[in-house]
Amino acid sequence: MTREGGIARQLILSADQEALRTAVRELLSDHCRWTSVLARVESDAPYDNGLWKRLGDLGVTGLLIPEELGGSGGDARDLAVVCEQLAAFVAPVPFLGSAVLATAALLAVRQEPLAQELLRQLANGEMTAALAIPATAVPGAALSRTVLATDGMLTGTVTPVLDLAPAEVVIVLAWDAGDPALYVVRPHDETAAVTPISSLDLTRPLCSLDLRAVP
Repeated sequence: MTREGGIARQLILSADQEALRTAVRELLSDHCRWTSVLARVESDAPYDNGLWKRLGDLGVTGLLIPEELGGSGGDARDLAVVCEQLAAFVAPVPFLGSAVLATAALLAVRQEPLAQELLRQLANGEMTAALAIPATAVPGAALSRTVLATDGMLTGTVTPVLDLAPAEVVIVLAWDAGDPALYVVRPHDETAAVTPISSLDLTRPLCSLDLRAVP
């Protein structure tokens, strides 16, 4: 609820959105206790893969992906509903990194066959992804050319990257002959290095991605 000019405003949800909110809340109530969240913060397994799979069964992992690509075909209101519940329970899942940021990047190039293939895998939660872009990539700011593409090989470092640790693929913004383009990288190959870095929010792990001549 928000206030403007002394008048309270509340988001009006459709019946489907109310059902989505209830389903997500009930799932998190059963499988995302605060004690387990705290325990994960202090462990080597900060993400709950079982919970991510259950969210996939609800269609949450592919919320923004069109139905023709196996997703739920949701919109910004659906996203707000899910984010509200995930935040309330501090759910240890890579929703923002995979289902929002990486998915949005792939949707921007959805005409590409590889993008369509990856979106289908993201839709049901069988794969997670992350988006690696310069930290200065905000509206109005110049993009830092942190990763270069030379003869099809990527070199450079991107930090910080959200939800990189569990990601099977990373969508990387790189420059080839001065032009920006998106590349798909397998972050746990021997040519790439994933290094945890300090985060002010211990429930949201961050990493750096170091690419050493990645094809």
